[in-house]
Amino acid sequence: MNLENFMNTDFFRENIDKNCAISHRVEEREYWERFRGVFLDFLKKRTETSEEAFKILPLSKSMLFKKAGDRITFETLYFKRRHYLVSFAYLEAIENKGEYFNQMLDLLWAVLEETVWAVPAHQKYGADDCVPHENETGLALFVGETAALVSSIYYIFKNQFDAISPEIGNRIRRRIKKEIYENFLNNDYYWMGFGRIPNNWNPWIVSNVVKTIINLEEYGDIEYKVLARSVYIINKYYSHYPLDGGCDEGVTYWGVAGGNLIAYADCIKRLTGGKLELTTDQKVKNTARFTVNMYNAPKFCVSFSDSPAKTKGDWAYMYYVGKVMNDKTIIAYAKESFENAGTEKTPEPSRSDFGRLIYRAEALAELPSVTEKFELPLGQHYDSIKVMIEREKSVAPYGLVLAAKANHNKESHNHLDTGSISIFKNCEPFILDPGNKTYTAQTFSNRRYELWNTQSQFHCLPIIGGCGQKVGREFKGENVVFENSSMTADIEKAYGEDFITKFTRKVGLDRENSRVVLKDYISLTEEKEVEFVFMTNAEVEISDKITLKQNGETMEITVNAPFTPIVENVEDDDPTVINNWGETLKRIRLKTKFKEQETEFIFR
Repeated sequence: MNLENFMNTDFFRENIDKNCAISHRVEEREYWERFRGVFLDFLKKRTETSEEAFKILPLSKSMLFKKAGDRITFETLYFKRRHYLVSFAYLEAIENKGEYFNQMLDLLWAVLEETVWAVPAHQKYGADDCVPHENETGLALFVGETAALVSSIYYIFKNQFDAISPEIGNRIRRRIKKEIYENFLNNDYYWMGFGRIPNNWNPWIVSNVVKTIINLEEYGDIEYKVLARSVYIINKYYSHYPLDGGCDEGVTYWGVAGGNLIAYADCIKRLTGGKLELTTDQKVKNTARFTVNMYNAPKFCVSFSDSPAKTKGDWAYMYYVGKVMNDKTIIAYAKESFENAGTEKTPEPSRSDFGRLIYRAEALAELPSVTEKFELPLGQHYDSIKVMIEREKSVAPYGLVLAAKANHNKESHNHLDTGSISIFKNCEPFILDPGNKTYTAQTFSNRRYELWNTQSQFHCLPIIGGCGQKVGREFKGENVVFENSSMTADIEKAYGEDFITKFTRKVGLDRENSRVVLKDYISLTEEKEVEFVFMTNAEVEISDKITLKQNGETMEITVNAPFTPIVENVEDDDPTVINNWGETLKRIRLKTKFKEQETEFIFR
């Protein structure tokens, strides 16, 4: 879709629909009353221990990021304040008795009094400066999130706030003008797409900017300029996003990448009375389906890069996406994920999704009555990011599920995983991608690839002559072909070693014989040691074959060549790794030596 015709202030000045609210006044009792029950009980339980949210955000904790690389300590307090703010706001909106109003107002004022809204990891003040600068905040992720949250609460309680003092609304507008509008108009940030291809920051921030404008309900020259520029900036993301909808950042980041492109499409459609309509665009439709197509088991998805395999499944946001896109398959996926959530239908949301809590309320109220049945495509591939997923069956428990990828080694949130695979069987992981670790300063530094989980040696890829893959767009898969439920790729360039003259990997799902077949043809200039690596969290038994056992399921792996096996535990007490795989993550290393060989592995 050509967006250039919408990049001007006159379009918005002439086409604003002022009845485009995305939030609901507290006076809209029919809307709020339906959230009694599970959601209301969740909010009450969640706010039982809220004392810490009312404390200051200590400067000493903020300084830990620059001093020790610690993101978690300060951010936990920062996000907790926002989570409790929105919780008290929704409690008051549902109950409408004044019982929670003061707590909400106090936390709202505390947020407005914060020196900056950006978290320390997103503040750019120089290597040795760890103190936030009041007048140099920049427009980062959680600045936009906070503005959208604050403005939505103001929209809900506008009449009550104005009755106390117009200064509440005035202060909100002044802060948002400074943090959002002026920064958005007067800076060409890298995340906008100036000087680099934009990633999730672009739609994440831009969608929140538009939400903020809608919530504040004021339309003048500055708002028209911001809206026109929003189209210009979102187009930098949209124009680079692939037609097939593939997200190189993975499923978890899709929620804030492609998922926020959907949020922008929803907001801008409402704002213009349908004059700017992106939800019918084929690229946007394909983008909306990405998470559904990457589903491989309850609470699991295809993982690569920093996107973990284990996920609670954001059924609430996907239900919103399904409604925005009028897509019954996405709605059915949301219902499936909702039912699989079991007793976790109201888990503590992740740290940064405080702005999406309302979707959970709406989904809890509406999903139980959804009747669409969920069925997955047997196969799906994304040529744009060189990712394939093949399923033995289209309905749970899906039988064997194979995923493979062969893109380059400079993707957003990249791991060195060109050619890697993962295999599930009846919803149990057997051959897996390790996923992410808890973020620290090192995660996004020049020492990123010293972390074990980013290295190809800890993915399902061979170590050849002691070498793993290298970092950079030039280290990539070539001649990638998807056909007959298989992927074939030449991946010698991903290693960047002159002694590797050829490495062709072919992997496919043989539905007729209920097996996955992996063939690696490797040719070297001289005989060297090769270690075929497979990651697993299953029990491992090795004889003339490899047997993996997991929760009553068994997978057998046979190899057509001799090898010396080594099974080692991956020792890491990182909470994210443990949450994904427990404390039993292992690396299977099958050592051999050759100059040229085609090695065949059969998984069944």
